[in-house]
Amino acid sequence: MKEYDQVSKVSIVPRGDAGGLTHFTPNDDSAESGLYSRTYLRDRICVCMGGRIAEEIIGGKGNVTSGASNDF
Repeated sequence: MKEYDQVSKVSIVPRGDAGGLTHFTPNDDSAESGLYSRTYLRDRICVCMGGRIAEEIIGGKGNVTSGASNDF
């Protein structure tokens, strides 16, 4: 995703309620101004929904957990 923040770290080790985490390095210009493009926001929604979609693909619609609920 061209306009979204770069991935800085991925962890598959469970921490608290999370089964794993992905950390992003925010773009300094956007973070300071608080102004985001439509493309950036669309990409952010896609990233947030990725965990939920992965659970549906792997386990089926009947086996989706609340694991991705905190991504938003």
